[in-house]
Amino acid sequence: MALYSAFKYSAEKYGQGEQTADLLWGFTVAWDGYYGWGNEANRMVSLRVRRGRNALLGKGGLNPYAIGEAVGIFDNSDGRYDPYNAASPLYGHITPGKFVRIVVRDEPNTTTYGIMRGTIADIQPIQIGGKEQVRITIVDGLQWLRDNSVNLGLFQSIQKGWPVLYITAATDWPDAEWPRDAQADATTQVYWWAWNQNALEAIREWDAAEWAVSFHSRDGEYMWYPNDYTHRRTLALTAGDLLAEVGRPQPWEVVRNIIRINVNTKVLDSINAIIWALQDTPSIADGAEFYIEPLFKYEEWRPCGSSVTFNHTVNAQADGGGADLTADCPLTYNAQIGEGAQITITNNSGSLGYVTLLTVTGDAIYAPDVNVIESTSQTSQADYGKRALHIKSRWVEDTNYAIALADWLISVLADPAQYPIIQLEDQPAKQFYLDLYDRVELTINPLFIAGNYRVGAIEHQTIGESCQGVRTIMRLEPYMKD
Repeated sequence: MALYSAFKYSAEKYGQGEQTADLLWGFTVAWDGYYGWGNEANRMVSLRVRRGRNALLGKGGLNPYAIGEAVGIFDNSDGRYDPYNAASPLYGHITPGKFVRIVVRDEPNTTTYGIMRGTIADIQPIQIGGKEQVRITIVDGLQWLRDNSVNLGLFQSIQKGWPVLYITAATDWPDAEWPRDAQADATTQVYWWAWNQNALEAIREWDAAEWAVSFHSRDGEYMWYPNDYTHRRTLALTAGDLLAEVGRPQPWEVVRNIIRINVNTKVLDSINAIIWALQDTPSIADGAEFYIEPLFKYEEWRPCGSSVTFNHTVNAQADGGGADLTADCPLTYNAQIGEGAQITITNNSGSLGYVTLLTVTGDAIYAPDVNVIESTSQTSQADYGKRALHIKSRWVEDTNYAIALADWLISVLADPAQYPIIQLEDQPAKQFYLDLYDRVELTINPLFIAGNYRVGAIEHQTIGESCQGVRTIMRLEPYMKD
């Protein structure tokens, strides 16, 4: 079976570059868990892929990368993608959730580039110009994280690259399909946990504290880079490589001249007190299990528990009377202890039982006081007005770290920087070489652009119904650390 589908590049562009280069596309789906169903690109009539973020800065600080999305339109005149068509070779397998790999091969240069990996989110029949077609929507691995929650208990003195590995592992991340790579960061975090939290939000909260980035790479790796990471790839581009239209935000849109960072210094309070107690009397049928997830509380805080113990009593009567069944109703719990616990009581007594007592006793880890570090630029405020960035992640725990981060951010954000939006066509070696967070050495003399940038977003869009061209749009961000 053919792995690639051929169609030709457009020859229309401004500037220098290769033209009319044959591209061979691969759009393969593990319809039954395996990639043995041929190349869907043979039926593809259009493709749009969007990955990354529209802007580096948001109202609350660093914008995270959005969930990557690919939308392909395919010929469906024979009903191949109709889940009700028993004659389709895919019958019984046409459902969301299947793994997808999208690649493109620059045939003259014998180079294959990853475009995106993900899973099918939706399959919808459509009609365009009277033709029976289907729209298949693919989302990358960030959607996998959004669809999962995690209960990760207390970790102490861990390297800062590890939380993303723990979070992804807790979602049953498919390592065989999507490997994981967290770049080393030798600094350590005193306390960290992610309890009853959406996996994607847990990673984004961690990234906000570190000014780090996480994304699902075009080749399927889950990547985490600390703020001092340099680059994996680099590419030099000039005005002659680009289409004429170059977008740029106005200077004041990208300036931040007030940096505020909340510091949540946590303490271990050795209270050895009850941090949760059951307030009613649930029953447990003989042979049944009672499962509960208590959420801890100490005074006004929702702490992480430490050195916890459990105490329970099961009686034959709801008022605490009758036989004491506790010995035949063992309590077990998940070893992960965070802002709560996961407890199971199993009734092996031979009769109906009532949980008349259930408590959790332990120490508490929490941030009793929050302080705010601020760094400002009066000169920038005089030129552009006050424009603030406020980081509120609870994982900024150290005041000295917050001061250093705030001072660095004010040094790179108080003065306007260029954020070019560039477009390319007819140059596969340049359009498909880079991934998110890679470096671009960009020179556009008429626009006073000369320097290093990071790739913040990538979009590929086929042109025309015959897919005889692809336009690539890259949103670039300042290369803040060399």
